[in-house]
Amino acid sequence: MIIGADTQLRAFVRLALTAVWLIVATLMHAEACSPAERPLADSTTGATTNSASRSGSNSPADSGASSTANSAAGATPSAESLSASVGASWLEQLDLKALWLENTWREWVLLAAAVLAGIVVGRLAALVVRRLAQRMAQRGWEAHAHFVESSAAPISLVAMTLGLWVGLAGLKMSQPMQLFWQKTFLMLYTLAVLLYGWNLADLLDIVVARLTQRPESVIERQLVPILRKTLRVLLLVLAALFLLESVFHQNIGAWLAGLGIAGLAVSLAAQDSLKNLFGSLTILLDRPFSVGDRIATSGYEGVVEEIGFRSTRIRTLNDTLVTIPNANIVNSPVENIARRRFIRRAWNIALPGDLPAARVQQAVAVIRGVLAEPGICEPINSVIDGKLLSPVVYCSDLNPGQTVISIVYCYAPADFAAYSQHVEKVNLRIAAALQEAQIPFNPLLLRYRAD
Repeated sequence: MIIGADTQLRAFVRLALTAVWLIVATLMHAEACSPAERPLADSTTGATTNSASRSGSNSPADSGASSTANSAAGATPSAESLSASVGASWLEQLDLKALWLENTWREWVLLAAAVLAGIVVGRLAALVVRRLAQRMAQRGWEAHAHFVESSAAPISLVAMTLGLWVGLAGLKMSQPMQLFWQKTFLMLYTLAVLLYGWNLADLLDIVVARLTQRPESVIERQLVPILRKTLRVLLLVLAALFLLESVFHQNIGAWLAGLGIAGLAVSLAAQDSLKNLFGSLTILLDRPFSVGDRIATSGYEGVVEEIGFRSTRIRTLNDTLVTIPNANIVNSPVENIARRRFIRRAWNIALPGDLPAARVQQAVAVIRGVLAEPGICEPINSVIDGKLLSPVVYCSDLNPGQTVISIVYCYAPADFAAYSQHVEKVNLRIAAALQEAQIPFNPLLLRYRAD
């Protein structure tokens, strides 16, 4: 949920006022840099000075004074005088005095009432939106609630702007003043959209928490703030470019070209970092493993301790800590041992090669009987995907030196500690059963393999 929406609104209002003054400063600067008016003013000043010199006196002293005045008038004015003249000229274009005199007190009262009504309506609308978002959150619709509540502060700002627009519509003002307020309204609406997008950036917390299913995961603590800041910086850049083109009438083509060149340079310089960044995003979205899983990748096997912004740390079976870049993990096969549904065991028992066939068949029956005994058969008769996985015992190989009996079964659930105890029980029980049946087998010829 959004915290301090009113504080954000006040901050954006202050930003809007600053932007209004920025418009004023830009207009003043544009007028100061305009070459169309200064020569006209200089020529007018020169003409006035010349006429004054002609009408004043014809004496040589007066002529010298007149020449001195002309040279002084033709000199370049100082920065202070130029700034003062530009500010006065710009204020004259806005015609603030006429704005005050041509409108009665009723129009000004209506302006104040419209602005106040816009503020009140905006506050009420924001309150209704927040109540609606709270009800959505109570029903478990966190994403929808955040999406709705993000619009509370922008709605309040838009309502205040509409109230100001309605109030100013009843005033009589000059054309430059109307242009000034049109640009101001456009800037305020742009700031409202920017504020809405700024609040929506917090929606990444909810989305990533659902994707990772670990609200306190390291990848969320490191990656989400970076994505949120990147998204907000992108919104600020887009809003600034839009205002430069729409309000200040600047050519943003050069800006876009500069940003493209800068982005290309940054991408080339940080190529490896970007690979690891996208690798972490792939791990986040694809979820091949999570913290605590036992995996095998890039030639290493161990338990995942941390999934970071740049790399993943694995604690190997030898208790060493291996740091693998995320880009290498994404480009390599990953075996997630922790997510197996069962442990498959395939092993062999070697009997003497000269053992009669009847005795070999008896040995197979003895082993099958052991695997069917209570306490042994339960975890190795598993149902996986609706299919019963029963133990398989068969004579797999006949050689002059030995006869091989293969045993394959699947142990479920995939608990390695319980599986080890079960293996010990099965081995001892089969050895005792073969000894009771007086079927010879050589322990040195026993071959074992577990998957």
